[in-house]
Amino acid sequence: MKIFVTQRIDLFGNYNERRDSIDLKWYEFFENIGITPILVPNNLEMAQDLFSTVNCSGLLLTGGNTLAHLDGGDAPERDEVERFLLREFLQKKMPVIGVCRGFHMIQHYFGGPIEKINGYSNALHTCDFTDQTSRRVTTHCNYGFYKTPLTISGIDENGVIMSLENKSKNIYGQLWHPERDVNKSEQDVKKFKIIFGVNE
Repeated sequence: MKIFVTQRIDLFGNYNERRDSIDLKWYEFFENIGITPILVPNNLEMAQDLFSTVNCSGLLLTGGNTLAHLDGGDAPERDEVERFLLREFLQKKMPVIGVCRGFHMIQHYFGGPIEKINGYSNALHTCDFTDQTSRRVTTHCNYGFYKTPLTISGIDENGVIMSLENKSKNIYGQLWHPERDVNKSEQDVKKFKIIFGVNE
């Protein structure tokens, strides 16, 4: 199964190069899910061409980079690409998952508020889920939200929304990174398989 995967933009060394990149830990996570990633360049025309020529089964919006309209936002071309992909995948009713920044992008796309929050950069929090389970997860960002136009599926001890979804649109988002060692859990693998429709 092929899934479109967005990439972060990093500034490299003293060469003033802006490079697309993805944490290598994602590949191990993809193997566990059973998907093949199609990495999307942060160039709108190329992303549009890729979308029109490559068949895939879903979209993953990964972490890294603050959204361009927020303080510290540094990758407007990535915002442009992800807005395009979100619109197209939603129109085709194909599954979408957002992680950290991708979680924020989903919230922003649907008109929800995002604000600066303290104590969420490399911090451990307890997330309580609507299925009556809970777990400890580590977050790596400075932004979050307490309200959403979508359905809350997880919330922490401070009232910060940790995960959301819209089952009718096949959308899911979470604040924590499932690929990082500190957060490794079969719960995330199972959830991603369900959303993307991966058969066991």
